[in-house]
Amino acid sequence: MKKQIIYIIIGAVILLGVSTFIAVKYNPDIFTVKQKPAPAKTDNQIILYYKAALESAKVAYESKEVFQNQTYAAELGQKAAICKISANAIGVPFLWDGPDSKCIVGDQDVINFFKSKIGQ
Repeated sequence: MKKQIIYIIIGAVILLGVSTFIAVKYNPDIFTVKQKPAPAKTDNQIILYYKAALESAKVAYESKEVFQNQTYAAELGQKAAICKISANAIGVPFLWDGPDSKCIVGDQDVINFFKSKIGQ
């Protein structure tokens, strides 16, 4: 009886080892703990929040789609709050001018912002 228990334990250890080897071979990151990246500091950037593709201007900016990405939508809400824009009054396109801590809302105002940046 003792021999049978020893054989069962050895078999289980071998099976566990083979299973672990196969799992690691086909998925090397299986035992890696993945950490979420720290949220980026965005207060001093120019950020354009938008709904769909928007023609880019010749000014460096970051664009964030807010209807498909809840993280970006929440960030948009935070920027709007800085400008004292209520949640029900937020619209897109919405541009956060980080260097000046200004919110710019609406197609024409965003276009005029970019025109002023490129000197038109």
